[in-house]
Amino acid sequence: MEGDARRQLFFEIGQLFLKQPPHRLEFRRAQHHLPAVAPAQLGQRRRRGAQDAQIVAKDGVLVCHGRPNGLGVPRLGIVVGRRVRTAPARNRIKRLLREAFRLNREKFAPGWDYLFIPRKIEKLTLAEVAGSATKLAGKVSAAGGEGEGASK
Repeated sequence: MEGDARRQLFFEIGQLFLKQPPHRLEFRRAQHHLPAVAPAQLGQRRRRGAQDAQIVAKDGVLVCHGRPNGLGVPRLGIVVGRRVRTAPARNRIKRLLREAFRLNREKFAPGWDYLFIPRKIEKLTLAEVAGSATKLAGKVSAAGGEGEGASK
């Protein structure tokens, strides 16, 4: 009898989650870069001198590489090297960048791939990362000159 009550409870909880509307601040898989592919593709296109070569913008916190992707959605790539010594510190920086992207998605131009590399490592805050990321993404998309690519 106890197992039936437990199954019924899980079923009711599952139904509640199914009825909730999708959250607009989701960070879907389609908005991610594949980590092993994205940095290599950006670098190759730049070396070959292709028409959709990357555009780079820098400030004291981040470096942003960007190029049009033709998909109509902004995508995020993050590279945090071993210069950041410990894995928890690298993961924290990645979490901050993902959260900044998720919360400010409407400020990132649709149809662009953004690759962020941190410069400042110590004592980063979400506000600092979000401000830098949106500013650099705006510079990159404005320099690209596409009509859809200009940032708000």
